[in-house]
Amino acid sequence: MSQGRGWDDNWNWSGNGNDGDDDNQDDGPNDGQGWADEEWMDEADNDDSDVKEGQKRRRKDGQKPKQGDDKKPKQGDDKKNPYNFAKYRRTIKRETQRECEYHAEQKRKKLVEEHAAETAGLKDSHEKEMNAAKEDFRRREAELEERLRKQATDIAEHLDRIEAMKLELSSQQREITRLLMAAASTAAKVESLQRELEQEGARGAELDQRLAEAEQLKRRYNFAIRKWQKKVADLKDQIAVLQ
Repeated sequence: MSQGRGWDDNWNWSGNGNDGDDDNQDDGPNDGQGWADEEWMDEADNDDSDVKEGQKRRRKDGQKPKQGDDKKPKQGDDKKNPYNFAKYRRTIKRETQRECEYHAEQKRKKLVEEHAAETAGLKDSHEKEMNAAKEDFRRREAELEERLRKQATDIAEHLDRIEAMKLELSSQQREITRLLMAAASTAAKVESLQRELEQEGARGAELDQRLAEAEQLKRRYNFAIRKWQKKVADLKDQIAVLQ
């Protein structure tokens, strides 16, 4: 309730204003708002328990209640008549309820504002984190694309080298085939010379020389064949490693 207002020891209300009723008295902190004619005056008329209690007290003190005294109190009879006290009590109750509702509404508004500020802060922080994550994702994506391009280039170069080595291997295989055919021809010549040597003993020296030359030529062809076969084996090993 408002400061500067309240009940004294004689149950008098300290306040200013008029509540708009017929007694022209100060009726509490909500005086002047017309509640007497609209709300609690009707309740007071219907609930006359306090009025009857006052009549009993007056009869006990030897006082005789006047006709109509239980319905309308006289001006200035606040301290004795319980009718006005019940009215003030209801007024105070409603005043207290309204102030409680007002403070509850203020607290609710404050909580709503604090929640809105907290939500805005969380939203801003979330947006910053999302932007940072998007930037990091774009950076990583660019790095990955660069690595993929480099790997694709390396693979293409690797395949080109394999293709070149295959061509070289094919050429060497053809050369080996040619050498094998030449070696076979030389072997046939050696066999023919050996038969001639057996048939012509008189021509032994000449045939021996020709045979030695044929043997030397055979060794040269065999050496060349082994050399090319070694190259072919090395190339096959390299191709197997690359594949």
